[in-house]
Amino acid sequence: YDIFRIKGIMKFDGDDKFSVFQYVSGRYEVSSHNDEREPDNSFIVLIGKDIKKEKIEEYFKNLD
Repeated sequence: YDIFRIKGIMKFDGDDKFSVFQYVSGRYEVSSHNDEREPDNSFIVLIGKDIKKEKIEEYFKNLD
């Protein structure tokens, strides 16, 4: 599959604050986010071609 764009707000392990994650054209950027979100309100959006939902879900489950 091809992923063209990723954007999300999430908290990385070991961080106290949330971050904005953006990916496009092989480059990514992580910046701080000042919103006081709860972990259940984190999100990530993937835009691409031939993305298989099951493979993406399995990838993120294996990050634990």
